[in-house]
Amino acid sequence: MQRWYRPYHFYQHNPAYRNYPPADPTMLTESVQEIQLLLQQSQTLLHAFENQEFSYQVINAAQQGQDEHVDHLIHAIPGFTARTNVSYTPTGIAVQLFLPAQNPQSDCCTLSMELKWGQ
Repeated sequence: MQRWYRPYHFYQHNPAYRNYPPADPTMLTESVQEIQLLLQQSQTLLHAFENQEFSYQVINAAQQGQDEHVDHLIHAIPGFTARTNVSYTPTGIAVQLFLPAQNPQSDCCTLSMELKWGQ
């Protein structure tokens, strides 16, 4: 009978010995408020995509590689103020939403959506 030998012992760290800062939920609650704003913005965008004519314009522009026109169409939606990162493939569109901010590097949260328009 053959025995397997493990030359290394995997030490499991005890979390009680780690030094964590005191729990402060302030940033988390602020993030929750901001993500709720992004959810409202996503609803505005989704309602626009429900419109057949608007959806046709977005898909047609995307399939022709007109990135600036797609961005223009999305940012022309009444009430839509979120910053976006839009990418698309022949079968769908991916949209990342960011809150409008003074400093784009200070975003706490993003909301990503992927929608399918083809097979």
